[in-house]
Amino acid sequence: MLEAIKYNLSHLSDFGGRQARPPFWYWVLAVAVLNIVATIVISIPMAMTAVDAAIQTGPGGDQAAIEAAVAQGMSGQVGMLVWSSVAISALNAILLGAAFVRRLHDTGLSGWFVLLPLGCLLASAVIAVTSIPETVAAMTQAVTASSADALEQTPQSGALQSLLGWMPLVLLIGFGVRKSQPETNRWGEPPAA
Repeated sequence: MLEAIKYNLSHLSDFGGRQARPPFWYWVLAVAVLNIVATIVISIPMAMTAVDAAIQTGPGGDQAAIEAAVAQGMSGQVGMLVWSSVAISALNAILLGAAFVRRLHDTGLSGWFVLLPLGCLLASAVIAVTSIPETVAAMTQAVTASSADALEQTPQSGALQSLLGWMPLVLLIGFGVRKSQPETNRWGEPPAA
């Protein structure tokens, strides 16, 4: 596994050649672990803000007041959370891009197929960033209405953004599990697993 990680780190800009399934999936696993750690670190300030708002409302506060305080406290964190998510997505594209192209080559497919998940990733990021004001407004409305139910009634583009956000993973898995071509193809000899 460590060899696969070292290889992929040293070949981040190498879009030529082929890559077998095992080293590719070890690399994907390493990037996934990095994502989990980054997401936890980024989420800590938002979670602390929510807990602090709930505590400040007091143990005897009613549920609606606690929800409103939490929504108000978190609304200031939405932009940071979205931009952090966009940065993580861009980092994923950088870390996985060349390995994914080499994996595509190993299955006999053109590396240009990498544009499918990248397009979905870009569209998801654009929707997320442009919906920041809408999300903050919904949270503000929830505070004004003293009810988090207002968040559920606000129309959002979340379904499309969620679909586009998951498509890169679906495409990565779909293309990544394809069998390697056992013979030499236009991208070179079969890699040693």
